[in-house]
Amino acid sequence: MSSSFFGTDGIRARVGTSLLTPDGMIKLGIVLGTWITHNNKLNSVVFVGQDTRNSSDLLVHALITGLLHESINVQILGVTPTPILEHITAHTNGSYGIMITASHNKYHDNGIKLFKHSNGHAQKLTPEEELEISTLLQNYDNNNFTVNYEQLGTCVYLQDTLILYKKFLEKNFKSHFLKDTKIILDCANGAYSTYAPELFCHFGAQVIAINNAPNGKNINENCGALYPEHLHKTILKENAQIGFAFDGDGDRLIMVTQDGLIYSGDDTLALLMQHPAYKDQQEIVGTVMTNEGLAHYAQSQNKKFIRTPVGDKYVAQALVEHNLLLGGESSGHTLLRDLSDSSDGLLTAFRILETMILHNWSLKSFTKLPHYTLTMPITIKKDLTKEPYATIIKEHESIINGRLLVRYSGTEPVLRIMVEDSTECNAKTVALKLSQQLAFHL
Repeated sequence: MSSSFFGTDGIRARVGTSLLTPDGMIKLGIVLGTWITHNNKLNSVVFVGQDTRNSSDLLVHALITGLLHESINVQILGVTPTPILEHITAHTNGSYGIMITASHNKYHDNGIKLFKHSNGHAQKLTPEEELEISTLLQNYDNNNFTVNYEQLGTCVYLQDTLILYKKFLEKNFKSHFLKDTKIILDCANGAYSTYAPELFCHFGAQVIAINNAPNGKNINENCGALYPEHLHKTILKENAQIGFAFDGDGDRLIMVTQDGLIYSGDDTLALLMQHPAYKDQQEIVGTVMTNEGLAHYAQSQNKKFIRTPVGDKYVAQALVEHNLLLGGESSGHTLLRDLSDSSDGLLTAFRILETMILHNWSLKSFTKLPHYTLTMPITIKKDLTKEPYATIIKEHESIINGRLLVRYSGTEPVLRIMVEDSTECNAKTVALKLSQQLAFHL
C-alpha cells in the first residue's frame, strides 16, 4: 500500500532507515525513472533540489544514479527552497521535480517530495500515483535490472535558479515596495538562508538575517518556524517592524510582530482575506486543525469556510475544485493560487507585507477559540477507530464545549491531540487526561 512509503507530504524517515540509504535511493531513482518513462513519452527532465541537512548530498547523488540508469536527464539545483523547485517545474513542459528534504524535521531525518508538471502548473502526486510508485518499490527486484550504457541519462547543474525566481517576483511585486521597512528573517539554517535575505533586500527592505549559517546539523535546531518566540528578542534589539520565520525547506512561514504576537498560518489567512487579491473571494480553505475562531471570522466577513484533511496538497486540491485563490494550514503553509501552486514562505511574507503597507500597519487578526495542542511519541500507528481508543476519545469529546481532534502525524512518529474548549485551562486538562489514557493503551 502507498502508506508503506508515503505520508501526508511525500516520503520521510530517519536517515539510514527505509529508503533513506544509498542503496534505497538508487532503488528509488530506478523506480521513479521507470515510472516517469512509462507515464511521460516526452524527453522528460527531472529537477533535483535539496535542503541543507548533512545527509542530503549523499542521498541526492544516489537518487541521481538511479535516474541516470533509466535514461532520465537530470538538472541539479543544489540547495534550493522547495517552492523554487516547484516554480521551475511548473514552467518547464514535461518535467518533474524531486526535493530531498524533511522540511521542519531535525537534521537526522530526511525525505523526498515529488512534483509533476501539468498544464503550466506543478502538482504533488495523487494518492493513486503514490500507490503506483509504492507498488513498483515493493516489487523491485535488483536482479531484473541491467545497465544499458548506450542510453544513460545526462546530468547538469542549473546555475541561475535565483535569477529565474527573482524575475518571477519582479513581475508580481512593485520595485522597492519594501523601502523603509526593517525586517528580521529567521532562515532556520535551511534552504532560504541565502535566497531570502537577498530577495527581501532586492525589493528595498533593510534585512537582518538570523539562523542563516547552516552547517548540516543545525537546520530547524531551536530556530525557524517551529520556534518563532526567539524572533521577538531580535526584533526588539534591532527596533525592526516585523519578523518572519521559515522552516527548513522554505514552504512554511510564521510571523512575529513588534509587540511579540506570534501569527500562525490561521492568522495569516485572516490577514490576507483583506488583501485586494482575495478580499472578494467568497470561500476560504483551511484544514481540520484550523482554529474554529477563523471559521467564525470568515462567516463575519460573509465568507464560507471549507475544511480539508491535514496536508497542503489537500488544501491545494480544494482550491482547484472550488476555483479559489487563498487557503492554508495552521502550521504556516499558505497557498496563494494566483501566484503559485504550492506553499511558499517568501511569497506569503511578501503578500502579508503588501497587505500591511496598504492598511498602514494597522491590521488585526481574529479572536481564537481557547485551545491546546500536544504531541505524543508513538512507535506503532494503531487504528484509533477501534476499541478501546474510540470509546476513550468519545468520552473526552463529550465533556468539552468545542472540537477535539486526534490524529497521527503524516511526517513524524507522533500522535497529535488538539482540544478547543471554553477556556485554555479546560482544553489543556482534557488534552492531558486523554493523552495519559491513550498512552496507557498505545
